[in-house]
Amino acid sequence: EGWADVYSSRHPAKGGVAVGDLLPDRMKMLEGTWLDFDTLTSVTAQSPIYNEGDRTGMFYGESWALTHMLFLSPEYKQNFPQFVTALHRGSTAAEACQVAFGKSAADVFRDLRTYFARKKLYGAVFQTTLGKAEAEPAIAPLTGFDARLALADLQAALGRYDVAAREYDALGKLGPERPEVMQSQGYLALLQKDVPLALASLRKAYEAGGQDPRLCVALAQMETGKQPPARIIPLLERALKVKPDYMEALLQLGGLRVADRQFEAGINTLMSIQNIAPERAPGVFYALAYAYLETGDLERARQNIETAKKWVRAPEESQRLQMLTNLLEARAKLPMPPRPGEKRLAAEGLVQGVECGAGGNRMRLQAGERSLVFVVPDPKAIEFTSRSGPTLQIHCGPQQKPFHVRIEYAPSSVMEQGSAGVIRRLDY
Repeated sequence: EGWADVYSSRHPAKGGVAVGDLLPDRMKMLEGTWLDFDTLTSVTAQSPIYNEGDRTGMFYGESWALTHMLFLSPEYKQNFPQFVTALHRGSTAAEACQVAFGKSAADVFRDLRTYFARKKLYGAVFQTTLGKAEAEPAIAPLTGFDARLALADLQAALGRYDVAAREYDALGKLGPERPEVMQSQGYLALLQKDVPLALASLRKAYEAGGQDPRLCVALAQMETGKQPPARIIPLLERALKVKPDYMEALLQLGGLRVADRQFEAGINTLMSIQNIAPERAPGVFYALAYAYLETGDLERARQNIETAKKWVRAPEESQRLQMLTNLLEARAKLPMPPRPGEKRLAAEGLVQGVECGAGGNRMRLQAGERSLVFVVPDPKAIEFTSRSGPTLQIHCGPQQKPFHVRIEYAPSSVMEQGSAGVIRRLDY
C-alpha cells in the first residue's frame, strides 16, 4: 500500500519523472495514534484493522511514510533492494530491517516517527517519460453506437436486464462484427447466472478479435478446468499485450505455464509480480516451489515452500505443501540428486517389464520401435499422476498385461550409463 502511494505522486519533471511529493491526506492521517511496527507490518486483508475506521487510515498513512523513508531517504535507499529481497524470501519485516540496514525494527520505527520533522526530505527523478495517455489524455467524441452501448451497460449494472438485453440485440444487428457487444452480452449472462450463455458470448467476443484485457481474463477463468492450459495461455498473453502489468492475468498465466510444464516461463512470469495478495500467496509460492523442483533447484524449491507455509490457511493447502515437501526430500536423498538446470526428456509407450535387483530397479519401456530402459529410484522420489484413477500396480519381472505410461526422465548423461535415464514423473 505504501509503495502504491509513493508512486501515486509521480509527475513530469525536468529530465524525467519525479516521485516522492508529500501527500497531504496521508500526512493528516499521521496525526492520530500510530500503530506499532509489528502491527503495521503484519496487517492483511483479514486483519480487524481493515474495519476499524481511524486505524485503517493510520495503516495507510504509516505504510506510505515507511515506504517513503526506506525508498527515498539517503540513509536507507541504498539498501532498500536488499530489504525487498529479504521480504520476498520470507523474512519478517523486522528480520528484513536487520538484514538490509543493520538496524532493529525499533530503531527503524524510531527514525520513522521523526522522519517528517526533518528540514529536508527527498524525492527521486527517473530518466524516463510518462506515456502519452498519462501525460496528456486524449479526448475524443463518443460515437452514437458506443454511447448506446455504454448506456446499455449502465442498464445492466442497474439490474434492468430486459432493457439491456433488448439494446444489446439491437446493437448486435447494427454492428455484428463488434466484439464489444458480444462481451457485454456475456457479462449480462453472468449477472443472470447463465454460465453456458456467458461462456459462449465471451468466446465469440474473443474470436472476433476482442482486445479488452478483462474479457481475456474472464474467459480464461471460465475455461480453466474445461480446456488444457495450452489452450488458455494465449488468452492471457493477449491480455498482457494490451496491459503488461495486469496483476490477475500475470497470476493466472504464471500458474498455467507451470501446469503446462513451461517451468522457466512460469517462474519468470510469477517472479515479475510486484505485490501478491495474502489469499493468493499460497498458490503462487507453491507453483514457484514446484517449478524449481522440476528444474532441479531444490534449495529454491525449499525456500518457496517455507514462504508458502506462512500464508496457508486451508488444510488442503497444508496437505498439498507437505506432499511436495515429501517429494523434494525424497529426491534430495537419491545417490545422484537433481541439480539446478536439470533438463527433462519424455517417452511414451508400454511397460514390458521391471528388473529388480540389489543394485537398483529398472523399467523396460517399448516406445514405438524403440526399447528403452529407465532407472527406477525410490518410488517416493517419483511423481505419479493418473488419468484413470486406480492405483498403479507394478511387479518385478515381465508384465503379463503391458500398460501404457508416459515417463519424464533425467537423461543418463547426468545419471548413469546403460539406461536412458532416471524416472522423475510417471503418468498412467
